[in-house]
Amino acid sequence: MKLTWLWLSMLIAGNAIAWTGYITNQNDQIYSIHPGSDLSGADFSGLNLTYAELEGANLSGANFNNSILDFADLRGPG
Repeated sequence: MKLTWLWLSMLIAGNAIAWTGYITNQNDQIYSIHPGSDLSGADFSGLNLTYAELEGANLSGANFNNSILDFADLRGPG
């Protein structure tokens, strides 16, 4: 629910966030974010991002404070 609210608030605020992938959120665990998504400035604080697929995603300014990133794919482009 937190990610859905964040996404809607970014759209309402008019920020240029291009969500090139999709998010499946169940019990605050993210199961899939497609590689290459623009997640700049996103607030993931406190979320369980175990196994999240963030390869090549734009994570500039993203907040990961107290997030669980075990096994998350955070490889940069290329």
